[in-house]
Amino acid sequence: MVQHRPLLRAAQITALILAIPACSTSPTEVAPTPVDAATGVQPGVPAAEQQDQQDLKRQRDRFLAQQNLRNAQQARLDGNLQLAKSLLMQAAERDPSNTEVRRALASVLSELGETAGSPATFQETMEELRKIQQQRALALVNERVQRGQQLLDELNFDQAIQEFRSAIQQIDALPTMDWGTSEANVRTLLADAEDRRTAHEIQVASSAEREAIQRLRDAEDAETARVTARINALLQSAQEAFALQSYTDAQQLASLALEEDPNNALAKDIFNSSAKSGRMAASDRYHTEKVQEYLRLEEHREDLMLPQTELLVIDGEVWRRALARSAALDRGTAEIPEDTALMQRIRDIRVGPVQFTEDGNGPYADAFRFLDTYSTIPIIISPEGQIVIDDEGLVLSMDIVAPMTLENLLNHMVSLSENLGWMVFKGVVVITDKTMAGGENVQEFHDVRNLIFPITEFLPPSIREIPLGDVETLGGRTGGEGEESPPYVELAVL
Repeated sequence: MVQHRPLLRAAQITALILAIPACSTSPTEVAPTPVDAATGVQPGVPAAEQQDQQDLKRQRDRFLAQQNLRNAQQARLDGNLQLAKSLLMQAAERDPSNTEVRRALASVLSELGETAGSPATFQETMEELRKIQQQRALALVNERVQRGQQLLDELNFDQAIQEFRSAIQQIDALPTMDWGTSEANVRTLLADAEDRRTAHEIQVASSAEREAIQRLRDAEDAETARVTARINALLQSAQEAFALQSYTDAQQLASLALEEDPNNALAKDIFNSSAKSGRMAASDRYHTEKVQEYLRLEEHREDLMLPQTELLVIDGEVWRRALARSAALDRGTAEIPEDTALMQRIRDIRVGPVQFTEDGNGPYADAFRFLDTYSTIPIIISPEGQIVIDDEGLVLSMDIVAPMTLENLLNHMVSLSENLGWMVFKGVVVITDKTMAGGENVQEFHDVRNLIFPITEFLPPSIREIPLGDVETLGGRTGGEGEESPPYVELAVL
């Protein structure tokens, strides 16, 4: 509060100065009687009354002069010399004979460094201050205009418009001042700046739109290049698999390429050729295997019909050869270690909690794709399985709250269909029909020698008489072959 006291004091004194002239007259006062300029006498007014009025006026002027002197002294102590000068000049006009006022005015003028030719009246001082104020206002307006033009050159339209508007506000604050052509120039510059800003914003918006369109085109080109590269890689792998007669792998790779580009002619050709070649190869292989099987069966039958030297004694060499051929007839396929490990992973991996819905990931194609990603186990749908899924319109709708193994989930899914099945083949889970999932028929041969060769029936030992002390026994324990021999089974009967 202490550091603001001079400003507060100055404001109070200024208000008092402005209030005194306002209070000296009233709108309701009667117009004063005219005074003779030569004699200073009001016609028609008694001399005594005129003298009293003049004395009263001089007393009032001295009182106001003393009050201005006190206020000027306080303003001088507060450091506001200009205000002190104004108050003292006004006091000197009110009471010209007051030497104290003149000394104080001389001291203030000396402190201000003003010459003897400075204005001596209050009106002249006010007129000088008004001119100074107008000069400062004009300089401020010119400064803002120059700064605004510089900002326009820098394309900083918002700040330039702000400078021009501030200059117009300065002009509007002094409506009585003669601004000349400055006011029209500032308003013209403001309108030009606003027009240039609008044109610049339109240009920037158009440029941003063009850049956005170009970025979109670049993204589309990059995506097209990525898809093209993936399709080319899949088709190259499919061609290599086809050359190696891996028709199933070639068909799967071509199917993946068709998912990316359904209209790719090469992918369609590889897919159809692989399917056709696979059927033809399977037919040729089946015919060859059946011929070899029939030859082995014929050899085996002939070996069994060879005559033996003794009924219960078989030639060892012939028997070993028969066993070897019997083992060769076992069509059971040896387990592949890779498939065995994958099957163990299927039994160990648990799925859930997860929800399958009809309008979400419930369709079987989406469900198997989700399980492929979730379990990291490759799951593919064969053409036969896809036909079953499409014909039956299979959709999985269930909410798995407690985790279940992937094997149980796959078994549950195929159990909902009459023809769908799954199997592990060459390190991949294949979704196919039940015929393909069951694998090839395995023919097993069992030892039927007991049906061909007679078996002698041996009787257990028996005790005819129980020995008692010194009594001689007539017979002992007996045992041996039974009296009835089993009949010989003819091979033709079997």
